[in-house]
Amino acid sequence: VYGGEHYNVNMKGFTRPFSPVRTQVPIFLAAVGENMAHASARSTNGYIGHIVCSQKYIEDVVIPAIREGLGQSGRDRSDFCMSSIFICAVCGKKDISETRRAAKATVAFYATVKTYWKPFEMHNFMEQAQKIRGCYFNGDVDGMIENVSDQMLETFSIVGDADFCRKRVADCARYLDLPILSAPHYYMDPMQVSMYQNRIIETFSS
Repeated sequence: VYGGEHYNVNMKGFTRPFSPVRTQVPIFLAAVGENMAHASARSTNGYIGHIVCSQKYIEDVVIPAIREGLGQSGRDRSDFCMSSIFICAVCGKKDISETRRAAKATVAFYATVKTYWKPFEMHNFMEQAQKIRGCYFNGDVDGMIENVSDQMLETFSIVGDADFCRKRVADCARYLDLPILSAPHYYMDPMQVSMYQNRIIETFSS
């Protein structure tokens, strides 16, 4: 028997096979701009930042909005979870160029979507983003990737050997409670994606 705000459920004959892990499930809200970040702090338990963002964007745009939202909801920062997704590509000893290109492909895809342009604008990457979007509509994947500059890659992703990636992720603790790592995943075959996913697991499992 379940009695909620909107639904009441009575399933006769059903017996829960195990006790609930927790009685309250936290609600997180994904956000790109400051308005949604503000809403997450005002009404939910946590914020999830978009995969293409930067430390500067989080510190200058997101955190002030969350601070204001928490103030309006009467809660402390300790009552709220700050998280964000990052492109993370761990390279082997001989494939740094290939790994950087893989990460650039994922940055390139998200540069085609105007909804995600706020961080690009902040870092003065709009010229590149517009070129990437043009290549996208022309079906030119190579052109998309080539228009992701090294500076864009370093701003919006974590790419390097295992030690470098661990250090960069550890640095996130200064402004995030929970970094969420995503392997490169656009314009690649599934086996490549799986390889980069496994490298993340191997790097951060110990």
